[in-house]
Amino acid sequence: MKKLKVVLSLTTRDNDYQIEQAAAAQEMADRLNLDLEILYAENDAILQSQQLLNIIQYF
Repeated sequence: MKKLKVVLSLTTRDNDYQIEQAAAAQEMADRLNLDLEILYAENDAILQSQQLLNIIQYF
């Protein structure tokens, strides 16, 4: 069976809270044997929308 892919979209990698979210998500993905891709928008809402649209169109 193909590994399930999960995407986490965060606004920035320069914030302790967001860093913790990414670490917790990666830990859970590892536990559940999921393929996790973490996207960072660098505080740019338009970039974040584009990243998500690209992911949706790709799959």
